[in-house]
Amino acid sequence: MKQKSLGKKVILGIAILSFFLFVVFMLTSYFKSKNSTVLCETCNTCSWNVSVFDIIPILVTLAIMIGAGAYYFMSQKIESKQENLKKNTSVILKLMNADEKKLIEILVNNNGKALQAQLTRLPGMNKVKSHRIVKKLIERGVIKIEKYGKTNFITLNDEIKEGLL
Repeated sequence: MKQKSLGKKVILGIAILSFFLFVVFMLTSYFKSKNSTVLCETCNTCSWNVSVFDIIPILVTLAIMIGAGAYYFMSQKIESKQENLKKNTSVILKLMNADEKKLIEILVNNNGKALQAQLTRLPGMNKVKSHRIVKKLIERGVIKIEKYGKTNFITLNDEIKEGLL
């Protein structure tokens, strides 16, 4: 949680710094044009003569401000979604029995993937029991099966994987 708030503070600092630079570049450009007596070539009435090199830093700082602001506000939405996902995952795990939790622990320890044969070697498990537990978890949408030769790869569902890993 501290890491997330630190990231927000850094982004907010970047936005404030880029806003300061934007103001400095605008004022520099404005005062430079006020000291200049050259008139515009197109209308010959205004006295603000701005070159392309004066506009580039202004546009860059404006783009940085917009990007930092968008990231700041979008990160809040992403964080709230991740928190909801973790809450939902913890509720799902509370509803599982001890054998199902063992199976999920093995999957979590192996980055969300394990061979079905590896699951049958767990203490207190046999082929029939592990097969029944796998079928229950597939029906609930917690795991998926991928064929791998004569055995199967058991993988966590993507949403649950994000919540647990």
